Amino acid sequence: MAEASPLPRPPDAPGALASSDSPSEAEAAGQLSQGSALAAPVSAAPAGCAAASKEKDKSGLESSDPKTRIAFRRARAEERLAKAATQKEDPSADDGPSAAPTAGEAQGLATGPLSVAESFVEAEVRALESRKQAAWKKIKSLADRLADERERATLRREELAAERKEDLRAAAAEVGARREAVKASLAFATSSSGSLSASPPSSVSCLGALRNRLLKIQCPAELAEAFEDAQNKCEAIQKVKNEQEKRLDEEETFREAVFVSTLAEQKEEVVQLLDLMREQYRELRDNYREALDRIEAKMAAERGALLQRNKEELDAIFERRQNMEEHEIIEARQKRLEAFAAALEQQSERDELDSQARKLKQETTIQAQEKHLDKMIAAYQLNKEKLEYNLQVLTERNKENLALVLAYKNRLNRRREALSGIVERFNAMNQKYTALNIQCTEEFKRLRSHSRQIWEKSLHFRKADARIYREVWKANEQEARELIAALMEANRCIHAQQLCLPCPPVEAAEPNGFPEDTDGGDVSSEAATTTFRSASSSGKDNSSFARGQPSSSASGGKSCSRSKDGSEGVSGGAEGRLSKSVFSSTKVKKVLDLISDACHFLAGPKAQACEELSAEEQQLLDANAILQNVGVDCQDELDLLVSIFYQGQDDDDETLYVDADDVLRLLEDFMEEKRNLAVAEVLPDKKRKKRRQAQARTPPSARRTPHATHKGNAYTG
Repeated sequence: MAEASPLPRPPDAPGALASSDSPSEAEAAGQLSQGSALAAPVSAAPAGCAAASKEKDKSGLESSDPKTRIAFRRARAEERLAKAATQKEDPSADDGPSAAPTAGEAQGLATGPLSVAESFVEAEVRALESRKQAAWKKIKSLADRLADERERATLRREELAAERKEDLRAAAAEVGARREAVKASLAFATSSSGSLSASPPSSVSCLGALRNRLLKIQCPAELAEAFEDAQNKCEAIQKVKNEQEKRLDEEETFREAVFVSTLAEQKEEVVQLLDLMREQYRELRDNYREALDRIEAKMAAERGALLQRNKEELDAIFERRQNMEEHEIIEARQKRLEAFAAALEQQSERDELDSQARKLKQETTIQAQEKHLDKMIAAYQLNKEKLEYNLQVLTERNKENLALVLAYKNRLNRRREALSGIVERFNAMNQKYTALNIQCTEEFKRLRSHSRQIWEKSLHFRKADARIYREVWKANEQEARELIAALMEANRCIHAQQLCLPCPPVEAAEPNGFPEDTDGGDVSSEAATTTFRSASSSGKDNSSFARGQPSSSASGGKSCSRSKDGSEGVSGGAEGRLSKSVFSSTKVKKVLDLISDACHFLAGPKAQACEELSAEEQQLLDANAILQNVGVDCQDELDLLVSIFYQGQDDDDETLYVDADDVLRLLEDFMEEKRNLAVAEVLPDKKRKKRRQAQARTPPSARRTPHATHKGNAYTG
């Protein structure tokens, strides 16, 4: 059975009861705080009056700090208010300036009107608390009475349940006795059937024995009597069972009725308790409202009196201000204006600096966002162009495949005409570049002779350096030989004692003097560096490779040399590969830089060992090693490599759209295309001639590699 939930405990503090009451208490508290704030200047007035003097008045008015002047005026106003209040309480006081009030008078002024309002409010609050406690006592007494009634009803229901349990036990005992009687009557039949079990007969065994007994009876009269006797006993047992079931049904019905009645009683108790609480709440709310009205009326009256006193004090202040000397007012005003002007100027400077900083920050942010937006737009535009290009390529291929057989003869004629035009242009360009090659060769010879003269002039300085080197060596030769002997002895000990190996004989190194440069080494290195610098510049000389200008390596000199250890450099074959390229030097340099960055392992150990070279010489050495490892042996293969990286782009488009992840795949495509070209070279003469004619009539940027043709899709990079 469900029980009613316990009632809430009474609050110990008045603030807890105030949370469930009307919001009028908050309004009353607000009025009290307002009254206290209005009365505060009156209580603080005597202290300000006691500390004021003429010198302090003058210094306070002439202060450059606005807060100091405001505080001084406020203290002076409080002093006058205190004097006016003292004159009202003591009319016999003189009109002239009086002495400062004592501490007792100041305390009386501070606690005079405010103490009356506080005492009135405290009395109202105590009355409200007493009413609140009385209401709570009524609610608690009603709750205790209802709890006692529920406890008595519970005890009565428990007694009735105990009586019903006793009746059920008695009925169960009666049924058990009748069953035992039936079993006892059948005990003889069970023993005659030959059962030797020592346990009492069960219901199944009793029924079996009864059946055997009835089967053994031959006389119909005895059989009828036995049937009748068994039927009577079974009916008696069934009757007792039905009575027990009826009692159980009555018990269940009674429990349901008790549960329903208990719920109804608890509902009535809760409704009664809620009615009482609502009534007490309404009474308490009315009491709070009446008390608040009384407090508000009291505070309004005191506020009116305080406003009247403040008005009179302000009138007195204005009269005194009118009686002040004019020059003091003008001086104070002038000083204040100067202070205000200085403060305004400082503030304007600070505001200008802040605005400039914010403007700079915002401009920087805007520029960064614009750059990011430009990058995103460029990426989107690039993807759009790639997709459009792929669509156009696929569309054109479809059309070409459909009309390939019909347009073959016309295309052959057009290619013959294009071949004749290309041959004419080639002859003209060949003559032009041959003359240019001769001119550049003469210029190279002149520069080489000039560098030889410079080298001969610098021979004196190299000899002087070699002499200084030998003198330094002679000065430190003994110490160096001692160190060499110590190192050789340590080497012998390590081999003999630690490694258990025979120590190989080591010859002591003899000084060979200051290293001298070989003839022409510096000239070739400088020429190689100058050539690579011309290839790396994108805006000054982009035609150094395209126009076929000869470089210093054309005369057989080395592109990169080491001045100290004499290691091999880069041969002039790299610039020979780039001398007559159909692509611009910017494109070639971008492809080589991308391969060098993505596959730096192709540079090889010899190129990576030249750490003392300059940056341009190191780049030239890496480029030559990469071309050798990739398998670029001639200008056509270099053009093929660049065309694979710039596949699908216009001739004037020098932007490289290949990522570093695609470099290895493109190098594999280049090697496959190179193998295909090598296979095509061994074809019959007629097929090879047609292939060369087709390549001659097609510009390099528009050539399609067999790799792209076989795969059937355009390269997007």
